[in-house]
Amino acid sequence: MAPETQSFSYDGKDFVNMTLSEMALNITPNHNSGVLTVTLKKFESESYNTSSINVEASSMNIFPNPSNESVNIDFTLSSNVGGTIEMFDVNGKSVFQHTINQNTHTGIITVNTANLNAGVYFVKLSSQNTTDTRRLVVTH
Repeated sequence: MAPETQSFSYDGKDFVNMTLSEMALNITPNHNSGVLTVTLKKFESESYNTSSINVEASSMNIFPNPSNESVNIDFTLSSNVGGTIEMFDVNGKSVFQHTINQNTHTGIITVNTANLNAGVYFVKLSSQNTTDTRRLVVTH
């Protein structure tokens, strides 16, 4: 059986098409800054080379959940490039969309849910290359 391979790219240089036995992966989250540091180590006999890649994550909190008349969406973006918040029903139909302007890193928006049917919805925060999706229950 051939060794399992996984393709990696880091600025088009190291860690491409290595066997899993040739590398180690270390993931270190920093909960204060929202930065996830991914370190790939390539072993060469008894020594190894190390490269680190910072992956910044966007996140959000939804409250109150379940919601009756309105819901607050508290968001943090990984960078100031803007993004979108979108709400979908269980059939995938978009029922709300909000554009987050560039240079906005954090914020809270309030969405009126009084005109939505009672049920389950999904709230999706998208920014650059990150996405965070949460479940929302609307009751009346």
